Amino acid sequence: MNKDFKISFFGDLMLGGKFSEDFNKIKNSYLPKKAKKWLVADLVISNLEAPASNRGKPSKNKILVYTKKKPLKVLKEMNIDFLNMANNHIMDYGYEGAKDTKKILDKMKIKYAGCGKNLKESRKPAVFKKKGKIITVNSYSFTKEFVEPVKAATKKMPGVAPIKISYIKEDVRCVKNKLNSGLAIVSLHWGEGKSHNPRPEQIETARKIIDCGADLVIGHHAHCLQGYEVYRGKPIFYGIGNFISSPYMKDEKSHLNYENKGKLRIRYARERNTAIFNVIFGKRGVKSVSVLPLLQKKGKPVMTLPDSKTKNRILKGIEKSSRRIKSKYYKSLIFPVVRRLDELMRMYDDIKDEGLKKDFFSFSTFARIITKLLKGKHFS
Repeated sequence: MNKDFKISFFGDLMLGGKFSEDFNKIKNSYLPKKAKKWLVADLVISNLEAPASNRGKPSKNKILVYTKKKPLKVLKEMNIDFLNMANNHIMDYGYEGAKDTKKILDKMKIKYAGCGKNLKESRKPAVFKKKGKIITVNSYSFTKEFVEPVKAATKKMPGVAPIKISYIKEDVRCVKNKLNSGLAIVSLHWGEGKSHNPRPEQIETARKIIDCGADLVIGHHAHCLQGYEVYRGKPIFYGIGNFISSPYMKDEKSHLNYENKGKLRIRYARERNTAIFNVIFGKRGVKSVSVLPLLQKKGKPVMTLPDSKTKNRILKGIEKSSRRIKSKYYKSLIFPVVRRLDELMRMYDDIKDEGLKKDFFSFSTFARIITKLLKGKHFS
């Protein structure tokens, strides 16, 4: 690239539930001024975690989420250009709900990828022409790996584009060779919920995607901030956390209240830590990577800048995970044990700042945490 190209991105947007109810309480702006300045970029990317419609047939045996149309206005405040639609909730109300969401995003002139009426459409990239270059974004999601499986698109059936290295390899080469993409971005909804560290297989998959020709890999779903690396000159972000975290609900009138139950309060405390990530590409590749830590204000639909102590804790957590990713020991037998111990300590640090130590040390909650950490299961 002859001119610098700035890409900003942040984690999951859950605009339903409590956020949807409290949206009208926002007086001026959801974001602080400093965050708004950071989002003045050539391309802004995020993941839309819920459909903007419940018109379709509800999925069975899972928590259902959706957002009303009005809270989608916050997308414009964030200057969003692209939304990932390959995730475990976009089909909660079938393809009808996803299709309604696409129509709304089309009217807002926000591009998307990762969900379609068939496999071909779900794998179709979003294409941008900026600064004399073509930039593409392809989106994919775990399907069977989630606690609540999501439908993968097939040749004749709608669904999300599954994370399959053969598909990604073919798609990346296609955008590079046929579309002459100057920047090929791959967005992945994957990983273990409530974990600050990616699994070894994720590290291997992401590196294979770079080997296929991708220029940037962005991961999300874990609800926690994870580390990143620059592999062969190309950035890989394994987990960019939540950005707007809202209590889940089965419908707009009935949703869980995170503030009333100990185990959910602990979970919510961890999800409030978030960040905006910036990558600047120059003539010779990656010019800079930067992180702006942010905090979702407790019980309010507003983002704030954390105090210096919390800011340093968030940055140190990302750095710690990044060092572990780059370690040659990530394939070793001891790696899973270290990962689990780290999760326990990181969880304690998170909730200590929230004043929730009593919840952490309650027998039932502590036993549940230890069991899930040892088994390596999702918390979601």
